[in-house]
Amino acid sequence: MSATAEAPAAESHEEVHDPAVEGLYEGMYVFDSADYATDGEDYIARVLELIEKAGGTVDADRMWVDGRLAYPIRNKRKGVHHIVLFRMPPANVKDLDRACKLEDRILRHMVIRPPEEIYHATVDVVNPSEDADEEGDGEVPVPE
Repeated sequence: MSATAEAPAAESHEEVHDPAVEGLYEGMYVFDSADYATDGEDYIARVLELIEKAGGTVDADRMWVDGRLAYPIRNKRKGVHHIVLFRMPPANVKDLDRACKLEDRILRHMVIRPPEEIYHATVDVVNPSEDADEEGDGEVPVPE
């Protein structure tokens, strides 16, 4: 054994990610605006529960848009879009998709697999660090 100690590896801001074991996903979930207004926390808790039951880990989530839908879905004309960024084994995405289709509260959903750089940038925008919001006004800074 050598008497000299090796220098510690430089820490990276982003974790090392093995896409074969765990994929990075962005899910968009649409709910009825009227129902969401009365019980929104329960709606989000249910989506997060579905993701965790399918073997996922949520990195960030946030209500994204509330407004008129481009076309009626189940006779609903207004909807809330909620974005969720999560990690999950690729084989489990079908289970999540099936569970979302069976959940009456979810009008529509879509899960995509963005490039890793975009995923991390989106997580930073959806859940900004406290340093980024020094004024405390709750606004998310827009990157230039």
